[in-house]
Amino acid sequence: MTVPADNPWAARFAPLLDRNEIVRRATRTPTPLGDISKLTPKSARKELAKVLESVYYPTAQGVDILLDWAGLAYQHCLDYYPSKSYYKSCIYSEESPLPEFSFPYCLTGQAGSGKTELVKAFGRIQELASTIQIDPEHSPFPLESVWSITIHANATSKDVLSTLSGGVGSPRDLVQMCRRRAYRDGVAFLLEDEFQFATGSSSANARVTQMLLASGYIGLPSGIVANFSLLHRLMKRPAEDRHRLLSNPIVLLPEHAGSEDWYKTLDAQQAAAPNILVFDTKKDGPTIHRYSAGDLRAEVALLLCAYEIGRASNGVAGLREIEAAYHSTQYTAYRRDVEAITQLSLGDRKMRKMRPDLWCPLDLPADATARFATRASEARQERTDDQATRDSLTAEEQAALAAKEKSNQPKKHGTSGQVVRLNRRGPATAEELQANMAKFRDRL
Repeated sequence: MTVPADNPWAARFAPLLDRNEIVRRATRTPTPLGDISKLTPKSARKELAKVLESVYYPTAQGVDILLDWAGLAYQHCLDYYPSKSYYKSCIYSEESPLPEFSFPYCLTGQAGSGKTELVKAFGRIQELASTIQIDPEHSPFPLESVWSITIHANATSKDVLSTLSGGVGSPRDLVQMCRRRAYRDGVAFLLEDEFQFATGSSSANARVTQMLLASGYIGLPSGIVANFSLLHRLMKRPAEDRHRLLSNPIVLLPEHAGSEDWYKTLDAQQAAAPNILVFDTKKDGPTIHRYSAGDLRAEVALLLCAYEIGRASNGVAGLREIEAAYHSTQYTAYRRDVEAITQLSLGDRKMRKMRPDLWCPLDLPADATARFATRASEARQERTDDQATRDSLTAEEQAALAAKEKSNQPKKHGTSGQVVRLNRRGPATAEELQANMAKFRDRL
């Protein structure tokens, strides 16, 4: 792409308009994990977690988002830095030339879907901060591509603006400081992550809204990162707030079970721990997806549990260990989320009320909704088939299977051995019987 000769600001982003260049810069391939068998179980798990969390394979969906953000930054530079002479006149002006308000792009998705890793990838593909010489009479000016900030609990709009501007004052004054500094330093994009940690009450929701609006008044193209839980809260705000904050949504969806990107992600993880992760990515990939719902955080937790189980026997995490990990105590919280997502995909209205954090209040593409429902139905049928196989075993076979699964669980140390007496229960009530019958029908 041809970049104006007098526009070094835009030149920084021109290479990022090429998908292949984004993939090259964003990919993270750690050094393969060595022998960790001599480490203690806790230390070995920590080393495996470290290497798995350092893997980043840019999926087509992720590259699309990074390409969009790079395009926004590039166009911003073309519009507001047309020449060095124009830049020189603006930095001496009392008012910044940036627009009065910039509508943010809201990146949303369920917790663990990879939003934060995408933010890190956008920072990784940028050129390092440098300087620009506009003429012999001036010292070099800073040239900084992106501002990125993580929102902490109890943060206020003043805290955010102070951090970005490096100054003190009223929120109105801090906005003006941010606008002048952003233009002077050539900042072309603003990324704000982890807003959900600043919510928790109606007053907190108002505070988060104020932070988001304050950031918009800086005038930079921006991306705000919000979990579904925060999105539900923002949807309850007045129309003028919703229109400003949610007019440009980007929904990051889990990769579907049969996609090439899902297999490539598993390949990248396996390459990082080749002597530990011994499953077949193509053959076992759909099962791993079923046990994690395609959620990357849950999938890594599943592999770590599988390694702990495998360490007690063969020291590897294959499909057998992964299946045992799914039913393990350590994976309980993730398993309940996976099962809830399956029910949500099948249209369970009761679950929608119980778990708003797991579904998007925005309308999704029809093909994505249909794909989720199909996969959820298949996953439910697979679980039913698994249970039917268990039910068909003889008493001796069931006892042997239970003993084997128990032996696969990681051993717990330091227990007191105290016997805890359970309260005796009377006959089941009618409500309990009805609930149990409903669960039985759900398994059919």
